[in-house]
Formats: sequence, structure tokens, C-alpha cells
Amino acid sequence: MRLSLILAALVVLASMVMPACGQQTGEEWLEKGDILLDQCRYEEAIQAYDEAIRLVSEFEDPRRSERGWAWFSKGIALHELGRYEEAIQAYDEAIRLDHDPRIIAGAWTSKGAALSLLGKYDEAILAYDEAIRLVPEYAIAWYSKGLLLTIQEQHDNAILAFDEAIRLDPEDPAAWRGKGSALAGLGKYDEAIQAYDEAIRLDPEYAAAWTERGWALTGLNNYEKAIQAYDEALRLDPDDASAQTGRALVQPIMGIQASGAKIQEIESSGSSDRVAELISNLTDEDPNVRREADETLKDENWRVRSDAIRVLGEIGDPRAVDLLIEALQDEDENVRLGAARALVMIGEPAVDPLVEALKDEDPVVRKYAAQALGDIGDARAVNPLIEALKDENAGVRFEAACALGDIGDARAVDSLIEALRDENEWARSGAAMGLGEVGEPAVDPLIEALKDEDPVVREYTAGALGEIGDPRAVDPLVEALKDEDPVVRKFAAQALGDIGDARAVNPLIEALKDENAGVRLRAADALAMIGEPAVDPLIDALKDEESDVQWKAAWALGEIGDPRAVDPLVEALRDEDARVRSYAARALGEIGDPRAVDPLVEALQDEDENVRLRAAWALGEIGDARAIEPLTHMDSSGTLGFIHVAATQALEKIEAKGR
Repeated sequence: MRLSLILAALVVLASMVMPACGQQTGEEWLEKGDILLDQCRYEEAIQAYDEAIRLVSEFEDPRRSERGWAWFSKGIALHELGRYEEAIQAYDEAIRLDHDPRIIAGAWTSKGAALSLLGKYDEAILAYDEAIRLVPEYAIAWYSKGLLLTIQEQHDNAILAFDEAIRLDPEDPAAWRGKGSALAGLGKYDEAIQAYDEAIRLDPEYAAAWTERGWALTGLNNYEKAIQAYDEALRLDPDDASAQTGRALVQPIMGIQASGAKIQEIESSGSSDRVAELISNLTDEDPNVRREADETLKDENWRVRSDAIRVLGEIGDPRAVDLLIEALQDEDENVRLGAARALVMIGEPAVDPLVEALKDEDPVVRKYAAQALGDIGDARAVNPLIEALKDENAGVRFEAACALGDIGDARAVDSLIEALRDENEWARSGAAMGLGEVGEPAVDPLIEALKDEDPVVREYTAGALGEIGDPRAVDPLVEALKDEDPVVRKFAAQALGDIGDARAVNPLIEALKDENAGVRLRAADALAMIGEPAVDPLIDALKDEESDVQWKAAWALGEIGDPRAVDPLVEALRDEDARVRSYAARALGEIGDPRAVDPLVEALQDEDENVRLRAAWALGEIGDARAIEPLTHMDSSGTLGFIHVAATQALEKIEAKGR
């Protein structure tokens, strides 16, 4: 997660808000803790912060939040020591006690990093989202979210997050590298290389960017340039294991290209005896020919075995099936995965042997057999895969559920719903994904499953209904917004957003008042996804008696971007709650209507610094020349230190739009 980068950003943030050295004991302990933290003396720093927290009652200035900062900094020290659960507790205290939105956003971001390291990815995404909602201009939160989405292989969403991080800080090489990784994950290697090149331009000694550039070039079969990239990475960091692996993979391939004429003859032959010819080369003196022969399936080098499997798949002769089934037992996962892919390439002739492989004593073989059957998509595999949902191994059950979804046969629905009760979360998620892929035939049984007594079943059922997107699920999902379990309510809100039906608008508006923060956030997201039908109810929600509902409504209106919201949002700029005014300013910038210029200029004088910050940003987004003079002369004082930067960036945007 590049935690060091996150913590470095937080240290910069600390310099902006750290209280000046004063006479009071609490402040002295706080300053001492910050010095110890900077020196990586984490245990001593924690002791100092504990003293600062204990003595916080000595502080007199109510505008300063030393106690919240002490908890935040203590969390960072605990984080560095690997005590993530304790760090999260400290971040939560900082969030509860502090009133500075940037400090709170930093605490949410750090909490997200800790949750990620604990494998709690959904909670981590929520934490990053909360940081972004508080301070949309907080580039490190966008970057951190992008990293986690990349880990989860949600590459499209990761790219959006990295793009926003780059927009906010175009000179950050890590954000460019992150975007490159996400693009490479989608197989867009040319675009990935462009991103890596920008990262390297900004930091020519960025070894990881050179390494990943090498992998992207390998994906394009540009092996010579890949070697050059790996060599540069290893010059900068001789211990870079990824660069070492990449180079070791590419080097023998280049050797094959130089002396592989016989291999090409084998691969391009039109003879029906190509497999026999392949096997006949077991004793060939040329090692590059042996690489392509069946004997290479037993070679001590996994890359040799992998290449042989690839050729067998490309040839597509059914006589290779037994060899490939055997290769599913290989000790190396790359070889096993290659064998599964080769069996998929062979297709229908591999179905019966793969069905038999579902009974193999080795769970790895069973897992890859299920995966291959799903990719082939033959209906003969449905009943054996249903039986595999009861396998003793959770990984096999997961792959069987996903495979049934890929095949899409309605016969699997009841068994997949039952699999939502699986004791293993991984297996349950596979069942939910499978049901989502089956689609329309699963809708009615899933609606019934929303009433199940097990909350875990209800959670995954709601998610599957959202994935399918059938409007028949709207009313049952609206009812699920009242479920006693907050996670069920959260999944229901998200599903209603995925479906996008206007009937969900008013219930989702009501869900903005939910006692659970995760439910409120998902309800706001859902309303933004529904779009135009939600505009009028959201405008009404701007006048709700609860400020939490008001600012979430303002955020959603900004995401939708409908000009009907301009006048109500202008009115919200005068709300007594600073957070409502802040999100109203942001929303007006997102909509970009010139009618908002004068009210936003007035908001540049708001008593709340965050409102002024977002008003400046919004004026830059609108790009109207009327804002130039007010932005030039606006008061840039404040504790955050970002007002001047925001005004300067806004003026640059206005100037660019005027050209």
C-alpha cells in the first residue's frame, strides 16, 4: 500500500497544523511526540502522546484540537509498529475529537490503510471515501483508494481514482505509477507504458516504475526493451525481486526467438500429427526444441513446463488433454493456471476429463478443473459443479460457484442460494457472484432469500440482486433498507443504486438518516447513480432538519450535475452548518453553471476556512472571468495553509479556459 508515502504526506500535514511551542505541559509533550515520531522512535512517541492526551485539559484555546492531533499521531506510531487494531482505535478517537476536516480526512485515510493491511478491504474503501467526502482535494486519499482497488482487480475504478489524484497533484510519480499498474491490469500495455514514462520523468530513479514498465513491455512481447527496463530497475535497486523475476522470464524467451525455427515449424504445421511430433522431440539435442516437447512438462524449470503447456493448448489436439489434466497437479501455480487455460482452448473434448478431475484427491486440481469448466461453459458440467459446491475445500467451492455463474444455467440457482450459507466468506462471495452471473432466472429465488433468517445470506442476496439489476427487486430491496442488520441495509442501498429505479429515491433519501455511517454513504452514492429522477427529492432534502442529510444531498446533487439544483444549492451556501455550505460550494463547482459565480465569490469571505477553500475550487471549475479579481485578493490566511494554493490553481484554470 506504499504506507510510507501516506505517512510522509501526513507528516507534511502535521507541519501545517502543529501548534507552536508554548508554555503548557501538554503542548510540550505533543511537540516531543512529534519529534520522536519523526525520528522513528515509535514506542517513546506513543508514551509522549499519551501524556499529551492526559494533560489536554490544560489547553485554553478552544479552536485548537491538540487532543485529536495527539490521537492521530499516536495512531501513526502504532501503525508503524504493526499494531493495526490499536492504530484504528486511535484514528477513531482523532475522528471523534478533531474538528479540522483535513486532520479528520487524514485520520480516515490512515484508518483505511490499516484496514487494508488487515484484509478488511470493504471497510477500507469506506474509510477512503469518507476522507474524500470531507476533503475532495485530498490527493493522498484518492491515491490510496486507487491502490486498494488495483489490489482488488477493480482496475477501471482504480484508474478513475488515480486520475483524480493526478489532477490534484500532477507531479506525484507514485500516482502515475499506480495508474500504470491499473492500466496494465486491463491489458492496456501501451497506455500503461505512457503512465510509467511520466512517473520516470518525474523521478528518474523510481526503480519500481522501471520494473513495472518492464512487465508492460513484456506484455507487448517487446522483450529487448523489457530487458533494458529491468536492467535499469536493478541498477537502482539490485534487490528488486520483481525485476529479477521479470528479467529471468524474458531472457530465455529471447533465446527461443533467436534459435527457435524448429519450434515455429512444430507450431505452424498443418499436420494432424503435431502432438505426436511434439512428443517425438523428447530427446532432441536443441534445448529450445525440448522446451516445446511433452518431456518439458517434467522439466525442472517451471518456465519450460509453462511454455510446453501453452503450445499444447494452441495446437488444440484432444490427445493433449490427459497430459494437461496431469499438469494441474504441478507444484508451480503458473504452470497449473497455464494448464487450465490450455484445457479451455481445447474446449469440448476436455469437458468429461475435467468433470472427472473434480473428484481428484488434490484440491488444487479440483479448483482448476472447476475454473476451466466454467470458462468452457458446457452445460454437461452443471450437475458435477453443483456437487462441487459441497467440496471440503473452500477454494473449490468458490470456483464451482463462479463456474456455475459463467455457465448461467437456471438449474444451479437453488444450490447457489443454499451456498450463501457457507461457513466460509470466500465461498459465500463466490455463490453471490455466481447468482449475479446467472441473471434473470435467479431473481425470484433471490427475492425470497432476502427474508432468510441468516443476515449473511441477506447481505449477499442483496448484492446479487444489484448485480443482476432486475426492477422486480426494487420493492424487496427497499424493504431491506429497514433490515436490523446494518450490513444488509448497506448492501440494499448499493443494490438500489445499481438498479437505478426511481422508486428507490424517497426510501434512499430516508436512508440518509440511518444511524450507520456506511449505510448513509451508500445511500448517497445510490442517489447519485440513479441520477435525474433523484434531483427533486434531493433538492427537498437540502432543507432537511438534519445537517447530515443536507450535506449528503448536496454531494449527490453535485455528482448528478443537473442545473435545476443550482438555485437551491446557492441557498444552501447560506446554511448555518459549515459542512452543508462546504458541500454546496463543491456541488456548484461540479455542475459548473455561471449563475453560481456571484454567490461563490461571496462565499470566499465565509468564516469557515473549508468553505472558502471549496468556493475557490468551484470558481476554478466554472472558469468565469468574473472570479479573477476576487480570487486574486481573497484572504488566504488560515490554519490549513491551502487557501492560497486553491486560489492560485483556480486562477490558472480560469486563465486556461479563457485562451
